[in-house]
Amino acid sequence: MDQHGQESGRWAPWTAVAIVLLFLAACVPLANWQFFTVNMDEPRYTVAAAEMMATGDYLVPTNPWGGVRLLKPPLSYYYVVGGFSLFGQSLFGAKLLWLLSSAAILGFTFLLIVFLVGG
Repeated sequence: MDQHGQESGRWAPWTAVAIVLLFLAACVPLANWQFFTVNMDEPRYTVAAAEMMATGDYLVPTNPWGGVRLLKPPLSYYYVVGGFSLFGQSLFGAKLLWLLSSAAILGFTFLLIVFLVGG
């Protein structure tokens, strides 16, 4: 117990969960907006992932014209393919796993800070 009569350290995991849920609640509606004017690479990743699913070749991403697209590590394409597999080929499906990863990083960062600061 701390000086205020409360158990210390018990709030950190629940606070991290609350932060992650608030982040997701704020960002999931934004996932359906098209930010193609801000980031022109996003359509390239989604099209390459759709081509991976259409051809069944999950090792070498290609563009719609058959050119090999090796600009990014394959994990970025696999994230989009995973979202497409869960929610169909949609903007939400393309961004879902990125949002979940961002939320997990946010929660782990909070817990790391609490652990390092000792609060």
